[in-house]
Amino acid sequence: MTIEWGKSALLTWPGLATAVVALVAGCANPTPSLFEQIKDGAAHQHVESGETMVEQNRLDEAIKEFEEAIRLNPRLATAHSKLGKIYRRKGQLAEAALSFAEALRLDPMDFMSALSLGQVYQLLAEHAPDRVDKLRLAVRAFQQACDLRPNDFESHLNIGVCYHQIGDLDQAISSYEAALKIDPQNAFAYTNLGAAYDSRGKFYEAIRMYKSALELGSDQPMVLVNLGATYAKQGRLPAAMEAFRKATEMDPSLSVAHQWMGYCDYKLSKYDEALAAYGRAMERDPKNAEAYAGRGVVFMTMYLKFRRRSELRDLALEHWHHSLELDSNQPRLRTLLEKYSGQDSQGVQAATLSP
Repeated sequence: MTIEWGKSALLTWPGLATAVVALVAGCANPTPSLFEQIKDGAAHQHVESGETMVEQNRLDEAIKEFEEAIRLNPRLATAHSKLGKIYRRKGQLAEAALSFAEALRLDPMDFMSALSLGQVYQLLAEHAPDRVDKLRLAVRAFQQACDLRPNDFESHLNIGVCYHQIGDLDQAISSYEAALKIDPQNAFAYTNLGAAYDSRGKFYEAIRMYKSALELGSDQPMVLVNLGATYAKQGRLPAAMEAFRKATEMDPSLSVAHQWMGYCDYKLSKYDEALAAYGRAMERDPKNAEAYAGRGVVFMTMYLKFRRRSELRDLALEHWHHSLELDSNQPRLRTLLEKYSGQDSQGVQAATLSP
């Protein structure tokens, strides 16, 4: 079921100003009737009861308490917010988003609801067909959190992550830099900023960010993998191999590090070593599509360049088939497969191949 939250779920700052004015104007309204005061008091009692049940991990009962509080007073923002927290804990993300959005609509100054709403939209985006739309909703929520607390590191960082996932690298870089101004000792932000620079082709800037992250804590094997990958893109293969070697020493199970070692060995024409490295990557992660693709390239290169043994070509094609079974979104690999299958491949230049 697709749930449309729409643009009304969040208020822009002009809308926020209007909401605040409305609230202030509401102060001039007559004092609530005794009946309304009794209902409001009962609603708060249900909120307190729900909080107690949350502490006891009686979540379903807590949901009923918060729902009853909302029935008695639909404008009780705190009840909507607390209901959203429970739905999130239970993995009911769509319901959580609706609850946080309503809490924020009722109380546009609620920083935690804005932050939580952004986080829930991020989670929803992971498997949503409208992934980019969900990420943009997350950005709006995180931006409202930033407006409420301009020095909140997490909000700025999360905006950067969302823009990064959308593919808006300039905005991602700007947000990561803003986060680092708030917390210049955060290795994760340096790593993400490095990844954004790398995607922009700014390799020296990326390397500087990765090294800054490693200076804050050397035991970060994935940062070493990122650093090595950037070195490899520059053609600095010995430096890349050293980074991957350190990463595998820290975490021998890290499939992607072995995969990149295979790539470097291939580029250095060390084909047996490349096959071994890609093999280790596949052993550590049998679903590593890139490792299968790279190993297939090595087999095909050996077939074309040296031995003309048909079993090498067959191994290459089978590895490519298996890689596409794991990840069908590899147009370049499909092209290679079409080019080299169903023909003898005599005279085809090996230089056209690359993992």
